[in-house]
Amino acid sequence: MIRRDFFRNIAVLGAAFAMPSFTFNRQKEELEFIHSSSELDTAILMKRLDQPFTILHIADSHVSLEGDETEEPYVTWSKYMREINLPGTHKHFKTSAIVSPMDCLEMTLEIAKERKPDLLVLGGDIVNYPSELLVKTVFKMLTDTGIPWIYTAGNHDWYYPDEPGDKEELRQKWIEKRLLPLYQGTDPMFNSLIWKNVNIVTVDNSTNTILDRQLDFYKQQMAKPYPIVLFVHIPLRMPGMTMMRRRPESGDTPPVRQEDPNSVKFLDLVMQTPQLAGIFAGHTHENRVTVSKGKIQYVTSQGADGRYRFIRFGQTEK
Repeated sequence: MIRRDFFRNIAVLGAAFAMPSFTFNRQKEELEFIHSSSELDTAILMKRLDQPFTILHIADSHVSLEGDETEEPYVTWSKYMREINLPGTHKHFKTSAIVSPMDCLEMTLEIAKERKPDLLVLGGDIVNYPSELLVKTVFKMLTDTGIPWIYTAGNHDWYYPDEPGDKEELRQKWIEKRLLPLYQGTDPMFNSLIWKNVNIVTVDNSTNTILDRQLDFYKQQMAKPYPIVLFVHIPLRMPGMTMMRRRPESGDTPPVRQEDPNSVKFLDLVMQTPQLAGIFAGHTHENRVTVSKGKIQYVTSQGADGRYRFIRFGQTEK
């Protein structure tokens, strides 16, 4: 498929691509990636592609449920997180209808059924707290789409306000206790899926730290002969990038803490990856595109008000 046909096909999706687009070309001919993006749609063209495919990226859905009796004895910890995301708490970004985050996730998955992307990537904070019923409900919703998915956690997926404990320990506790079904047998800390000659990589940075084995894993991906598309929850602090806006949930924590040496090493590796086609994140609830030293990072807007990002991969002229 040549470049003009690919973007013509994208244009028929409607108004999203009527917005001003952003385009960037890599300089090395053998690793050329061509980007064009609006808030809901991103296109990446490359030479090393078996055939075109589409990913639907969903992040920060923050779904909650009323009458969740499975929360005992955690109901005190989850009460606030549940109440701020129930019916009537959000406005749909497109229709302005008063909705709940669960309504929005249902609508987004209906869009997925209609448009039939090849893969769903759940980029974290899909559930607003690690409720057993919530996870079972979301798992069934995803299964009912008939579309394969991969998942990486956000800080809310394993988070109960006021629960005491170290973040790493709490993440591990709730992954094993509640979130494990969403990973479908893959390692919760990282994953690699070779999809039509592209390496779809996830790394869990939801504690604002990177583990030694995550560094080793990413080095292994760099050695593979495939373009890499990297998904994380918290945006990477790329060189020259301005701070994201502050939010009460995330406090003043920057995307990469200088006191965490492995996070700095991880960012250095990412910035040195010649075959990196793009980075996709969530967490800040904003649509944002950052370009730094030839690398591009997209932040997908929050799913809690119905937003998402379709990522379409096409082939440049041979």
